[in-house]
Amino acid sequence: MKRWSMVLFAIGFLAGLILISLTTWAGQEAAFFEPTSSYDKGLSSLHCPLMIANDQDSSISVTLNNPSTYPVSPLTKAHITSGFVLLIDEYTATPSIPPGGSTTISWPIKPTDAAYKSLVLSRVFVERSYPLPSRTGSCGVLVLPFGGIPGQAVVTALVLICLIGMGLGLFFWRRENRHPSSRQAEFLSGMIALAVITCVGLLSIIINFWLLGLASMILVLLIAIALVTRYWGEI
Repeated sequence: MKRWSMVLFAIGFLAGLILISLTTWAGQEAAFFEPTSSYDKGLSSLHCPLMIANDQDSSISVTLNNPSTYPVSPLTKAHITSGFVLLIDEYTATPSIPPGGSTTISWPIKPTDAAYKSLVLSRVFVERSYPLPSRTGSCGVLVLPFGGIPGQAVVTALVLICLIGMGLGLFFWRRENRHPSSRQAEFLSGMIALAVITCVGLLSIIINFWLLGLASMILVLLIAIALVTRYWGEI
């Protein structure tokens, strides 16, 4: 059972690492897509899928709010790659938003829009409309090399494999080592650290903060290498 607990943990860890790596890459590429002004604020209401299948059409969307007491029509532009990073489709909208109201604008994306044959990159600009400043946001959508399975299903499966695999691995390993030696206790602490930092990496996906994902990925790789080199053959 001890060996199987390690196998379960490794499967969960690898599933999480794959997901974090792919989404961090997509986020990093999107962050440098299209120049922005230092006066632009973040556009947190921009929503994009993390992944799509190579036969799946989808969309990106943004929700705009009007906190003022008068109608506004902010100029909104979306730039989306069209097969190459330098070939861009531009979409323009000027939605009329009533006082205290909101509206959602969406734009279609498809696998053939992907730059590098892997990433659909997009950036949305919203011009200033008092009292709100100009805003911008970007995102990268990974195009999977296969079809038939929606991208969201792949993301959900990887998250579940990650959490369940690491959770069961820790549970069974701890059950088989009720009175661990000092080295076994050190190894268990390393496994727990791997699990916690991997969960932080998953959190970076939810909050769309690729720098946190990158930091998590580097840390888990360093800890994993340290554990393997220090305890290989002993646990």
